[in-house]
Amino acid sequence: MKNRHSNKSEGLLSLETQSYVDLFHRARVSVIAYFILYWLMALMTPFYSDHSTLALTAGGIVTVLVGLRLALSITFTVEKFEVNPGKWKTAFNVLVLISALLWGMLNFLVLHLYGILTYAAVYSLVMTCGIVGGGVNSLAPNFKLMKKFIALLIIPAGVWGIMHGDYKTAFFMILYTVLLLSVARSTAASYVGNITSNLMIHEQKGSMEKTVEAITEDSQKLKTSSHDLSDIASTMHGTSVNMSDRLTDIEKDSGTIHLNADAISQSMEEMSESVNSVASCVGQMALSISDVSQSAGNALTVTAEAVSKATGASEKIERLSQAAREIGTVTEMINEISDQTNLLALNATIEAARAGEAGKGFTVVATEIKELARQTAAATLRIKQQVEGIQNSTTESANNISEITGVITTVNDIVMSLASSVEEQSLVSKNIVDDIENISRNMEGIRGHMVNNAELIKNIAGNLGETGIIAAKVKEGGSQAQESAEGLMVMADRLNSLVSSF
Repeated sequence: MKNRHSNKSEGLLSLETQSYVDLFHRARVSVIAYFILYWLMALMTPFYSDHSTLALTAGGIVTVLVGLRLALSITFTVEKFEVNPGKWKTAFNVLVLISALLWGMLNFLVLHLYGILTYAAVYSLVMTCGIVGGGVNSLAPNFKLMKKFIALLIIPAGVWGIMHGDYKTAFFMILYTVLLLSVARSTAASYVGNITSNLMIHEQKGSMEKTVEAITEDSQKLKTSSHDLSDIASTMHGTSVNMSDRLTDIEKDSGTIHLNADAISQSMEEMSESVNSVASCVGQMALSISDVSQSAGNALTVTAEAVSKATGASEKIERLSQAAREIGTVTEMINEISDQTNLLALNATIEAARAGEAGKGFTVVATEIKELARQTAAATLRIKQQVEGIQNSTTESANNISEITGVITTVNDIVMSLASSVEEQSLVSKNIVDDIENISRNMEGIRGHMVNNAELIKNIAGNLGETGIIAAKVKEGGSQAQESAEGLMVMADRLNSLVSSF
């Protein structure tokens, strides 16, 4: 059994491999028996004394054959067989068949030398029956080889009976061969059944060992899990107690939150009304700013028209001043003409005086011309004075109109700035109105959400009450789970003890 167990202690062998393992193992005993039986037959009968050379030659062949079979059996291993099974099977089968043929030929030789009823022949046939019996047992794993082995052992004796006319011996040998083949078939079938059963048992044992290992592992896991479950149950129990206390506090806080939510909702409603009032005031302010903007626009138009008219008046006064300057120039020309006329009148008077009586009429005319020249000069002087007064007045009026135009221009710029500022204020106030309206809408939405939140908080408070009941049940369940976990630990210990008995 050493080779068989030293080769594949782990796992199962195939039926063929297991058969040859048994064949090689059994061959050790059978070949030794073969060797002993031959020398008993040779020495216990006259065969050795009568035919020593022949007996020694056959003994040498038997010894070599037995040595080869022993060497083959000793060197056999499962690993070598599985590497090249055909070589090992061929070597084993050939050596077995040669051994059977050699013994059958020895029977034939003994019968031929001594006859059927002699001591040597009977002894040889008895030894043959022993070898056949051993062969049936040792070759049981291989029925085909067993049939050939039996035939090679027995048939030579039957052939000898036929050759020598001893048909009874031949018939007996044939009948004996048939009986041996029947026994061999039964033995082979029994071996195959046993080896198959052993393989199945071994396989089931391996499966059972794996199952036991799995059960052991699972029981250990169960024990570990039960410990963990006990810890979890203990933790769950403590957590449920803590959760129950926290739920009680949360339920109280939810009532306070509900009251605060109602107060916030009411405050949001008042704030919404205030925002609506501010929006109304800002809307009125926006309308006022719009009116101011319209008035500023009208003032801008009026100032622009005033600037235009002042500019026109300034231009007219400038033209009047220019006309006054031209009149002054004309009066100067008239004054010069009056001076010249006065000079001519003086010259005429002088010439009239020279002329005496003849020039008296001319003197009267010259005097009148002189008087007219004087009056013209006086009128021209008055006109000049009046023109100068007009010029002074027009200059002052032009200056005043210029100052008025500057003031109106300044007023126009101020009005334009005012209009721009009012327009900006109008846009800002419009944006403010829009923002306040958005705030008002948002306040309404927030108020609605606060109302909904108040209802949700009220519902949460109710749910918390139910959760408190569930937490109490969880607490109770944690206690039960802890007790169950302790029971599982006891069961796991028992299971480990039970598995250890395998």
